[in-house]
Parts: sequence; structure tokens; C-alpha cells
Amino acid sequence: MANSANGRYRQEIVGSSGIAIFLFGNKMVGTAVVPSDGMRREFEIAQEKGLVLLPIGATGSIAKQLADDLLARTTPGGVDPAELSALASPVTDLMTLVTPIVETIGKIREGK
Repeated sequence: MANSANGRYRQEIVGSSGIAIFLFGNKMVGTAVVPSDGMRREFEIAQEKGLVLLPIGATGSIAKQLADDLLARTTPGGVDPAELSALASPVTDLMTLVTPIVETIGKIREGK
């Protein structure tokens, strides 16, 4: 029953968006940090609903895998491949990603 409720919740939340931003994407299972299957599912839902997909691969975990998957495509979900690639590159300070993320979202909103 809980999975069904989670699925409906994900569909509703993602369906009311225009852009989906994915950061990190890991979770604790016992004492181990593992990739988040829930985030991958949210990505799939966003893709099915035609949202612009913006995984910030520099944050690692599932977000990095999603960014790499998009970059391997010929059309990476409505984001300029160079910008997506820049946001997927490792950084030493995650705060340096704030301005590029905001600028990328601005370009998406303006249709550039």
C-alpha cells in the first residue's frame, strides 16, 4: 500500500513541474550509503511527462549517473549539453554550482 501511495505522490508532484532538478541521490540502508532508487524513478516519471531534466552530476551518486546518461544521448532533455556537462564535472566546493544552476534555469525558462 505504501508503494502505491508513494507512486501516486511522485506522479502528482512531478506532473505539476516544468523542470526537474536532481541533486545527490543516495540514501542510508542500515549502515551503508546506497544509490537512491526513488530518485531514479522520479527521473523516469519526469522524463515520461516531458519535463526538462537537469541532473547536477557534480553532486555525485544517482545525479551523476543521470547526467552521464543524458549526456550520452543526442538530445539531453532540453538542456544545452555543454551546460549539462559543466554541471556534471566534479567541484571542490558545491557552492560554486549555485550561479551556473541559476543561469541554466534562466536560459531554459527563456527558451535559449
